[in-house]
Amino acid sequence: MVHINIFRKVLVVLVSVMLTSCMNPQAIVNNSVSDAQSSDPINVIAASCESLGITRDCSTINGAERKIVLEGIPMKVSANDEGTIIFTMNDSSECALGDNGCITLANNRNYRALKRNFEKAGISILSVSPVGMMDVVAGYLIKLDSDGYSLVTK
Repeated sequence: MVHINIFRKVLVVLVSVMLTSCMNPQAIVNNSVSDAQSSDPINVIAASCESLGITRDCSTINGAERKIVLEGIPMKVSANDEGTIIFTMNDSSECALGDNGCITLANNRNYRALKRNFEKAGISILSVSPVGMMDVVAGYLIKLDSDGYSLVTK
């Protein structure tokens, strides 16, 4: 019985990896916030903390790991040492696994909340790229002109 359960778990993980390794770049761009629609999307499966330039609060398996609440919105963030490159993802407690519409909407909402807070503090967004899988916006990589990470994690 134990071997069957382990086999099922391994099978689920393998099927999930195969399905999510496909990315529809045009769909991701179309589903992303307008600020990111001129950027090439980043494949979440091919990305790592290192390849994104992220050094703080990041796991290559889980992505952004620092849980914050901004404007009453739960989200996860990570950053480079200077706090000028931020990777944001939805908090997994918000959307069921596979609820792609919820995941995309949550990440778009999270980006907008971050943007409002950066603008209010006089921090400019230099670029934003959607990070995705299949047609889902799984997060955003945001490059800033100064430390925005300290602002949103205090």
